[in-house]
Amino acid sequence: MVTIAGAAAGACFVQSSTPPSQPISQSNPGQPTQTDPRPTPPPPETQSPTYIANPPRPTAPPADPAPPVEQGPVAEADPPAPPPGPAWMITKADGKCTAQAITHCPPRAMCNPPRPSAYKCVEGITYPAKVTKTGNECRVERDPPCPRNAKCKAPPVVPCP
Repeated sequence: MVTIAGAAAGACFVQSSTPPSQPISQSNPGQPTQTDPRPTPPPPETQSPTYIANPPRPTAPPADPAPPVEQGPVAEADPPAPPPGPAWMITKADGKCTAQAITHCPPRAMCNPPRPSAYKCVEGITYPAKVTKTGNECRVERDPPCPRNAKCKAPPVVPCP
């Protein structure tokens, strides 16, 4: 026996766990009667129903979050630096300087980087020096780099190779 009860918002189904059984009777006289070997279940009125329900309804949305706590004045950060462009390694030997383009070759590939070119030596920098073009100017990179949250002088501007 299955009973279906429904409402517009949700539906519930009630289903009994086992159907009632009927004894098997034979019409031949003189033959013994056999009954169903299963136990006879209690009448449907006394059986406990099995409930299958829809999932619970959603709860109310959470209350508005607390307004943010105001902090002191916020310092404006420096604008982000433009991405670095090409880079060169400047070396000095026998009073002459050369610039070699820094290239990155994919693994297991043969690369043919450009040959080193003559470069005018700049006083006040330590060789070998890595020079990177950012925007319209070339600067010597620091070795070691400026520590985080420290204030360092800007690296010197040098002619681009």
